[in-house]
Amino acid sequence: MESDNFYIIGGDNKKVSAEINENSRVVFIDKEQEKFKNKYSLIKDFQDKQSVLREKWLSFQEEVFKKIQTFLNKDDDFSYLLSNIFFEASPNKTKSIYKFFKLKLIIDYIKKENIKNVLLYNVSKDIENFFYSNSNKLNISVKTLKAQKEKLSIKKMFKALAKKYFISFFSYHFINEYKKKRQKICSQDSISTKVVLSYYYPGGQSFNNDFSSKYFESASSLLNVEYDWLFLYVGNFSKLGKEDKLIRNNITSFGFLDAYFAISDFKKIILHFFKVRKKLKSIKIKNLFTFENIDYLSLTKSEWLSSTTISLFDLLIFEKKISNFFKKNSQINEALYLMEFQPWEQIFNKVAKKYNVKTKGVIHSVVRSNVMNYCHPKIAHQYLNMPSFVGVNSEFSRSLMIKNGFTSDQLLKIEAQRFNYLSKNQIKINAEKLRLRKSILIVTSIIYAETKELL
Repeated sequence: MESDNFYIIGGDNKKVSAEINENSRVVFIDKEQEKFKNKYSLIKDFQDKQSVLREKWLSFQEEVFKKIQTFLNKDDDFSYLLSNIFFEASPNKTKSIYKFFKLKLIIDYIKKENIKNVLLYNVSKDIENFFYSNSNKLNISVKTLKAQKEKLSIKKMFKALAKKYFISFFSYHFINEYKKKRQKICSQDSISTKVVLSYYYPGGQSFNNDFSSKYFESASSLLNVEYDWLFLYVGNFSKLGKEDKLIRNNITSFGFLDAYFAISDFKKIILHFFKVRKKLKSIKIKNLFTFENIDYLSLTKSEWLSSTTISLFDLLIFEKKISNFFKKNSQINEALYLMEFQPWEQIFNKVAKKYNVKTKGVIHSVVRSNVMNYCHPKIAHQYLNMPSFVGVNSEFSRSLMIKNGFTSDQLLKIEAQRFNYLSKNQIKINAEKLRLRKSILIVTSIIYAETKELL
């Protein structure tokens, strides 16, 4: 019977109504359509249950963490797993967070409505696998009406290849580092005991009168007084040599982090990679991501495999560079950086601690309650390599850091520096006109997936 069927529809296909009866029970995973009369609205249900869903996600993380906790207690090398996107708390994981929220709501709806037949239409492969792998647990039959055509980008193809053949990403990184060395960049001398680690991209800085980074805006002038800069280059490698000369000719700094790496370091990294990976592979993942009797492995498997291959190698290269830096600059006792809970930050704090360097993380991206940025279960806090102190720019961010496991003494009150420019524009704002006009503030992100979900 049609009343027993439940259509789960993905993508943005306007032809759906021509292929599925408008009286059918449906749910849209990506973009809702108004024509269907018996539509289950994820957006509406999410608005009502978002607080519960956030707690569910943290509980899910906690359960998985407890399953690997014995490994973490046994050997520090297992801590590389905590840089996996499943445990990560940066804006990069927004898409996977919302996917969990949506599937959790759909599962609850299936149980509540006693649905027997699930029909999949244009959903992603991981969601398709999710329903097939949980069909017995949910007591449903699953059928794919239309498979989603996956767009294979060069990046995706490379990642898939790299997971199977190590030589591919070994060669890729070797070539990249060789290209950087050909730019003839070199480490720069500084006697400063304090360092700021900052992203650097061509055109993102100003050298007029005083150095200013777009990442720190007006706070740059304050940092210039006591700190020297170490730059994490992002952008086209062909411009690295030119930017290196620009820095050397204009400011005293530690230069680019890439300069603190020798091609001969590759052999040590590869040996370390195989040693660590062997340990990480000893963890069986078959039942690792089961939560409330539902198996979420299909949603996490790809990224989990990356954390034992490509992502692991990335971290080991970064770890070697930052270790070489602190070893060469043993006078440093304090390091400051913009904090987003990116995987490299754990490595940075880990190495800094080894060299007795105090670290200060300054909250960078906007902290808000509707996404899970900066959130992790409190039980995991002591196992994560966190900064010695955190600069918090709101009461909400302060309360969140306390909830995560930081102490009050570790939290330092700062301004929300990325919004300081608004104070300069106050005279341009006509308060009378604002009162007469109905306005809506839309907060978006530089990350497309995050902006899409927020909207």
